[in-house]
Amino acid sequence: MLNGQSFVKDITISAGEGYSPEFDGAFSLGDGSPYPVANSFLQTGNADEYPYPCYKSVSYSNNKGGFVDVRFKWNLSVGIAASYQEATMEWTPGAPGPDSPDGYVFSDNVSRTNVALRVLYHPPLRSKHFDIYYGIRYGKSYWHDTPSDTNTVVYTTGNGKVSNTSYFLQNQNMVVPSFQMLMGMRFYFADFFALHLEAGIGSPYLIEGGITFRLNFAKDDFSYDSLF
Repeated sequence: MLNGQSFVKDITISAGEGYSPEFDGAFSLGDGSPYPVANSFLQTGNADEYPYPCYKSVSYSNNKGGFVDVRFKWNLSVGIAASYQEATMEWTPGAPGPDSPDGYVFSDNVSRTNVALRVLYHPPLRSKHFDIYYGIRYGKSYWHDTPSDTNTVVYTTGNGKVSNTSYFLQNQNMVVPSFQMLMGMRFYFADFFALHLEAGIGSPYLIEGGITFRLNFAKDDFSYDSLF
């Protein structure tokens, strides 16, 4: 029997890919700029001299991850989620300096690993194939910056040669909070298999989709008619 909502105390295991146009890791919902990470995390040196970088190119992967949700009641589930995304940044500061000669291009691989808790509410539906939910996701994002060899510049001062490495992020390793409001839907083709789609405001993705497997620990005497 196909039934999208008639089981409680079950576990759903999901995996998929998400689209994250802002690649943002801050607690805020973003300011609409293409890469707001630069506004809060960027290593700029002398902020009065050149507060923002000049991007040469940016390429990033889709957000890959998964989540496990446990339904304690027919309308409430709690879960844990994890995701990973990385980007290659080619950039130069907005003004030349001793560690960034005019026209010099830096390159960094910037990655974000997010781990979070999810709390979801499942409104009642008469359909036995659909499970619709909405809720919040709160966690931490670990950012890591791996600069290329060309980011290290050697120059001469009065005290001799000095080696300096430039990073796209303010710090090579950072942990920042993440928050997301989300809503999603699962369509069950069978009792234990579904496709899911989620949309979120905040970090770590705007939209995400994939597959879901359900492990049922107990079957409740649940009736759709009793909800109306």
